[in-house]
Amino acid sequence: MRIAVALGGPRSLYWVSPDGHTMRMSVTPVAAGSLVTLRREKAPRNLTARELEVLTYLARGLSNAEIGRELHASHRTVATHVERILDKLDCHSRVAAAGIATAEGIVLPLR
Repeated sequence: MRIAVALGGPRSLYWVSPDGHTMRMSVTPVAAGSLVTLRREKAPRNLTARELEVLTYLARGLSNAEIGRELHASHRTVATHVERILDKLDCHSRVAAAGIATAEGIVLPLR
């Protein structure tokens, strides 16, 4: 995590753990380095755990078919998740959703 902080990355981010829980990792600079805290927390903007997974791949530039392969879901199921994500983030494009998610620290920016 020091790399993300050194690169000016977000101070917190969300991800879905293998057991299906939404987790938030926060990084706080302290005198000796960085304090990293992990906590189970609801995703922002009322996103579900699955929508958070889809948004993470969407922000990396994957198509619905590619996201479906990663998540073992049909491209149509992914399209439905994308529609709901756009609605919850109040935007009209995948690019805008990726921008909002990155700016709000919901997902890590591409480097």
